Amino acid sequence: MPLLMDWLLIVAASALVFWLPLTFLTPAEQRWPALLVFVGLAALATTAGMTGGLSRVGVVGNIISATLGLMGGLAAYLFASDRSKGSIVSICAAVFSLALFASYFDAAGRRAKPERYAYWRGECMRIYTDEKLLTQPLTSMVADRSFGDICARVFATERDLLIGR
Repeated sequence: MPLLMDWLLIVAASALVFWLPLTFLTPAEQRWPALLVFVGLAALATTAGMTGGLSRVGVVGNIISATLGLMGGLAAYLFASDRSKGSIVSICAAVFSLALFASYFDAAGRRAKPERYAYWRGECMRIYTDEKLLTQPLTSMVADRSFGDICARVFATERDLLIGR
């Protein structure tokens, strides 16, 4: 699924999971503003999670701690300013946490596939270009039995990328 569709799905699901039960517990005039707050927090958390999960750069990971700090500060402010909103602040924190968790691991999974491919491409190139390994029958047989299937898939993918299939 494209990244934008995943982003929208995580934002919508995170907001709706907590908003639907809330519709039974709150007056009608508070339902729509609560949904807007949930969607806004879920969007912020999903963006931070996707950015952190897709990146290998350590600085991007600081986005997550900054957004968690922002959320914690906002929750403390709202709870301190009006204690009657304590339950909504807790629900907002849960929406934020769910969206951040789901998006971070979804994005990390997206990042892992190309990294696995690049790793195995490098290993296959190293194995099948090593003259010492290929000229000795026993080591060549062991390498072919151990890595033959994996490298055949890697090289087939390379061929498909070059030819455009």
